[in-house]
Amino acid sequence: MADPIVNFFKSTLVGTYSDTDTSITIATGDGALLPDPSTEGAFNLTIFEGLQVTNSTTFEIVRVTARSGDVLTVTRGAESTTPLTIGSATHSILMSATKKTFDDINTAIANVNVTTLTGVEELTFDSTGDEEFGLPAGTTAQRPSSPSAGYMRWNSTDSRIEFYNGSRWAGLSEIGFEQVSLGVAQLSVTANDAVAENVAPEVEYLVIAGGGGAGFEGGLAAAAGGGGAGGYRSSVTGESSGGGASAESVFEPTLSTNYTVTVGGGGAGATTGSAGSNGSNSVFNTITSNGGGGGGANISTPGNGGSGGGAGAVTSAGLGTANQGFDGGTATIIDYQVGGGGGGASEVGGNGVQNGSGATGGDGGDGVSSSITGSAVTRAGGGAGSGDVRTTNFPGTGGAGGGGDASTTAGQSGTTNTGGGGGAGGTSSSGSGGSGVVILRYSSDLSITIGAGLTGTETTDGSEKYAVITAGTGNVSWT
Repeated sequence: MADPIVNFFKSTLVGTYSDTDTSITIATGDGALLPDPSTEGAFNLTIFEGLQVTNSTTFEIVRVTARSGDVLTVTRGAESTTPLTIGSATHSILMSATKKTFDDINTAIANVNVTTLTGVEELTFDSTGDEEFGLPAGTTAQRPSSPSAGYMRWNSTDSRIEFYNGSRWAGLSEIGFEQVSLGVAQLSVTANDAVAENVAPEVEYLVIAGGGGAGFEGGLAAAAGGGGAGGYRSSVTGESSGGGASAESVFEPTLSTNYTVTVGGGGAGATTGSAGSNGSNSVFNTITSNGGGGGGANISTPGNGGSGGGAGAVTSAGLGTANQGFDGGTATIIDYQVGGGGGGASEVGGNGVQNGSGATGGDGGDGVSSSITGSAVTRAGGGAGSGDVRTTNFPGTGGAGGGGDASTTAGQSGTTNTGGGGGAGGTSSSGSGGSGVVILRYSSDLSITIGAGLTGTETTDGSEKYAVITAGTGNVSWT
């Protein structure tokens, strides 16, 4: 810390002192003109013989560590000076700049750390060409909790520059740079509404596979499991992927280049005493979400998938895929048989439960909510399991996000384009899984071409657009 200073302090010493004395007195009343070391810190004063400085004047610097009225406690010979023996001749004492003063200034300059800079309309960085300008950096989890629109940072998780657009963190391609010129000796940035040349566009995606179909009891003394939800993969900033995973990195397409899209269909629900079928995969370029696992029935094994199918009577639950969904629920076999619910994108399917003389099928696991289309929608819920038809059967409830409910008769199918799992049936049939969906969000400066074989629409949402592709296989591209 720099020493406290005052302007124009000069006084005289009172009395005589050896070169080892550490308590000195100055002229009456002058002590009040000095800083208080107990609150402001120690400081240096300079002593010399006489009232004026000559070519032969010898100086001593003392460090004042305490003050009581006009009596100063000092450390002698500060800054490598030689302590003086102070006799009867008049000696002056003053506050002046010393080497330590300038060392303190240089240290302060070297340690400048600006955390807030306001009211600045233009910054110009002049250098010899080997300097650099560093942005604040941190992981996705370390983003500021209350950012203001226009804040910019380096995201070390995604290895990209991002800025806060007032509602979410977005990539550099959405910032609207007209010019980014980097000179050897100067950096200048000018912004308007155009997209920067040579800055890769960014696309956020939500890719959900088809849900699994539920198993079917077929009227037998056996339970059936709900279908697992289709795999759920998302790169939407601030949201989650399935299986409890964080959002993936945004996709940076090359303009006028085709990228494959496939929307997976839901797996068929069983119509005889057997397991349901797995859903089909959904694909965007290299991003593949796995179809949901079919629900089990009696001794038929449930399917593994994006989320696992619920167990039937004597089988283990189907397994979910890491970063896409969760496992299905287990079956219970005590006096009666009770099927488990299919796994959802955000939680494990519920286990089948026997209560007293009744049997309650496991609920489907809930899905994940996303605002990629501008409003929050939950998708990829698991289908529910059913209980033993020989007793009071309490069918389970489908998971939030399109999971089908179970029934004592015909199970409910998963909701179309949510990847929801089918609900298990009792005496009639079981529900099929809901079809998947691929949703893509990007800057409104871009336009998408949805190729032959795909069914989809493009919608403008403020400064961005999104495309919802609901069926088929084909290509998309941007211009």
